[in-house]
Amino acid sequence: MSLKRDCPCLMQSARFTKHSAQGIERSHIRCGRRSRASECMTTSSSIAHRPTETSAADRSFLVVKMLTKYLTSVTTSFSPFNPRSGKTARNFLALLPPNARSTMAISITMLPKAQAATPASLAIKFKDGKEMQLDLEKLRIKDIETEVDRHSRSLRRAEDLAGN
Repeated sequence: MSLKRDCPCLMQSARFTKHSAQGIERSHIRCGRRSRASECMTTSSSIAHRPTETSAADRSFLVVKMLTKYLTSVTTSFSPFNPRSGKTARNFLALLPPNARSTMAISITMLPKAQAATPASLAIKFKDGKEMQLDLEKLRIKDIETEVDRHSRSLRRAEDLAGN
């Protein structure tokens, strides 16, 4: 078997995951996409391959968005010349939805090159009044996302229990 060049993930190899009467199902190593053998592999099989339905296991690699419904204010200051903290702040701002400015107050302060050594800061306020001051020098984007989601889930749970 050899790979066709039009495979979407441009993998050089794929691993076997399941044999069935409908053909060999493969899971691409890089992108996690599941496909039938006829989609990206040239085989000598005469079995008629049918398109597969997307199952829950196939959707497990989808990216989950951060819960921003309960944010009221985001204030950040960073230097674009400090690669560690500047990147984290920009990545957090990129996670906010396009309509975020209409639902929350966003304040961004970009520090000049002379203040590149100044640590970056991120302050987040929630609907219940809780304020988070996050240190962007120590935390990574996944850690920040986890902290925000943890409190947002507790607010969502309280809202669901209240029946709103």
